[in-house]
Amino acid sequence: MKRGGRMTNEELKELFKFILNSESCKEINEKISGIENSEVLHTIAYNMEYHTIYNYESGRLCIENAVIDNPHCDLGTAMLLFYFQGGLSYLHENNIRYNKITADKGTRFLEKVYKKIMDNNFEANISYKPKIGKIELTAFKKRNIEVPKIFLEKTPGTEQNFLKIWYK
Repeated sequence: MKRGGRMTNEELKELFKFILNSESCKEINEKISGIENSEVLHTIAYNMEYHTIYNYESGRLCIENAVIDNPHCDLGTAMLLFYFQGGLSYLHENNIRYNKITADKGTRFLEKVYKKIMDNNFEANISYKPKIGKIELTAFKKRNIEVPKIFLEKTPGTEQNFLKIWYK
């Protein structure tokens, strides 16, 4: 289930500090593409929620794309990033705007993750449960939007508590 070597909390903090402070998407891609541990990738994705990262010129979603493109990315991690980047809105709106000619980076990222999830391109070792309530489910039903079950249910895998990384 676990791939690659385990990292200590200090090593995770140093890795995340490097990723957050890098101004080069190429450097970020190189660093993240070398990670062979799905739990480390999930920890990076999980911590995206707690930091504003889009300071570098190469732009938005560099880190997210690097995590999703890593062959060791888990389904739970893909789902976490999908929902963190606005996946719920995407599920509501993709039926209306799916053929939008000028999709922004966020929409393209969500389309990419959606397709990879639908194509079953991920192992499922880390559990993730989307935060979808009755209101959202009712909205899907009222608008006759059929959402694939995989996006509405808890992913298979082990539930884990991931480290929240803070550094100064």
